[in-house]
Amino acid sequence: MSGAALTVSICALVFTVFSFWWLNARPGRLKTFPPHTFASGPERDGGQSVLIPLVLHNTGALPIVVRDLRVVVLGEPAMSVLKWERTRPRLRGENDADLPATFAVPGRSVTQIFAEFDSAPPGFQNLDREIRVEAQLGRRARWHHVVTFVLHTSAAIHPEQYLEYRNEKPSEG
Repeated sequence: MSGAALTVSICALVFTVFSFWWLNARPGRLKTFPPHTFASGPERDGGQSVLIPLVLHNTGALPIVVRDLRVVVLGEPAMSVLKWERTRPRLRGENDADLPATFAVPGRSVTQIFAEFDSAPPGFQNLDREIRVEAQLGRRARWHHVVTFVLHTSAAIHPEQYLEYRNEKPSEG
């Protein structure tokens, strides 16, 4: 076998193995985008809940298991963490809700989830806050950054009711 034929054969084998890995065995990343809407309302304990619709995109071939979600409110003296308390079937704040549960995002696909977080800090409804959504993935204990964006809680003009709002700064007068 000549040197050129051997080189071509080795390149073909490397390409085949790499292609198989890329298409069938490559772990991906979990990505999402800032939402256009959110819902917010009072809780029985006097706190506020925030429902954030998320579309999670798995960029790899293997499924990603999401064990837990949380929201970190940035810019607080002691960073506030809002725990994932419920999952709702839609943005509208109706009574049907499920407890948080582990879910999978299949490879090269998206999963939509309406995650509700509780125990917002005092005054949370009055200011626009930069928040970071984080997830615990698979067997790992550490939190992975999913997305950071400004949540325009000042748009929630009726904090005493559970309502949906556009995630945009309210227009001035």
